[in-house]
Amino acid sequence: VAVAADRVGAAVQQAHAADNRTGRRCSAKRRLAPSFPRLSDKYNVAFFSLLLRCIGAGSANRNGYPMSSHSRPVALITGSATGVGRACALQFAAKGFDVVVNYSRSEAEAKETEASVNKLGARALLICCDVADDASDRKMIERIGDEYGRLEVPVNNAATTSFVEDSDLEGLTEPMWDRMLAVNLKGPFFVTRAAADLLRRGEGGAVVNVS
Repeated sequence: VAVAADRVGAAVQQAHAADNRTGRRCSAKRRLAPSFPRLSDKYNVAFFSLLLRCIGAGSANRNGYPMSSHSRPVALITGSATGVGRACALQFAAKGFDVVVNYSRSEAEAKETEASVNKLGARALLICCDVADDASDRKMIERIGDEYGRLEVPVNNAATTSFVEDSDLEGLTEPMWDRMLAVNLKGPFFVTRAAADLLRRGEGGAVVNVS
């Protein structure tokens, strides 16, 4: 995953350089936003292409995840209602995975992602869960186990942020800071810990953290 992060970082830098050469600009706030529907498609393409490549390199079978006799491999994408999360969900579906579409507030957008995944021939499971809540994460993983009996790839993509002016550090309140840490830091750990037993049942898997 560390190698994947380095490669993704390099790809994003190259994409930014290409934008600069063509006169396009993207503000720092937009680059750091928690969802990316406004960014150029090449950022998403670079991201999920490298993501799938590194997952395949780290699996037990380089030709793909082992398929059971009764189901396809399963990927959980947290925060997949929009942006990079949705793009990953669709790519996993296209690659032969069933996909768990997770969201916390964007229900309408999440249902659109669910419908798009199903259109690709995958079996989508829509779950509302705030990843910052450990108990909710455990219930989400339990439901995945009940529905599929397996999980190969949890992608910890859900994130949040609060924007304040650089000159107004006092504007970033403690509750705002706590919420960011809860979703962005504790969330991936909670989800991964809850999923550990289900991941161990398979013959190969990968945990992907998006930052």
